[in-house]
Amino acid sequence: MLAPPPPTLAPYPPKPQQVCLQWKTKPPNTILSSSSDLLVSRRNPNCNATQLSVPSNASTHDKILLHRDWPALLQISIGSGDVNLGLSIHGFLVKLGYQSDAFQGNNLINMYAKFKRQDRAHQVFDEMFDRNTITWTSLINGYSLTNDAESVYRIAYQMHKLGEEFNEHTWSVILKACESRNDQINGELIHGLLIKSGVCEDVVGTSLISMYSKSGYFENAE
Repeated sequence: MLAPPPPTLAPYPPKPQQVCLQWKTKPPNTILSSSSDLLVSRRNPNCNATQLSVPSNASTHDKILLHRDWPALLQISIGSGDVNLGLSIHGFLVKLGYQSDAFQGNNLINMYAKFKRQDRAHQVFDEMFDRNTITWTSLINGYSLTNDAESVYRIAYQMHKLGEEFNEHTWSVILKACESRNDQINGELIHGLLIKSGVCEDVVGTSLISMYSKSGYFENAE
């Protein structure tokens, strides 16, 4: 008996699909107006609404508007639970040449993390030339959301080796991974690094207390 064919993977980067957006007010003669005018996203290509499209002759001014509004559109994708809209927006960003832009890349990683699509998030991360603390933290947070503590530790270690700066949110995400697997050993190690680095425990204190409490070390939590 022949083995079934392997599953077909979606192309990467995703191709822009026809997406319609309903507007609160009639949009001006620009590619996109302010994101505050957007009401809801639809996947029906025949919907009676302004189509999201990027012509090849888009002006620099139009691209600036697009650069500003894409994060809001990605938030619409997250809020509506519509990953296909997010994939389409990603495709348009690639078309505009924003795929390696730190600002847009960070928002894409965050969007994919919320949908627990770490395969996509990591591909965006790998293609970025200019990574910052937010980039690394967003990727780590995605693995934390999927309860993949090993990947959280691995990427945090890479971040440390490359000399990237950890912020309070980075530490909180790593501590959450320790908590998810009752990992007191790494939790105490991170606690020591926090003290050594001078991070204010008032900021990550809740994460430390939660981690120690779940591990059963109530004295340390106090």
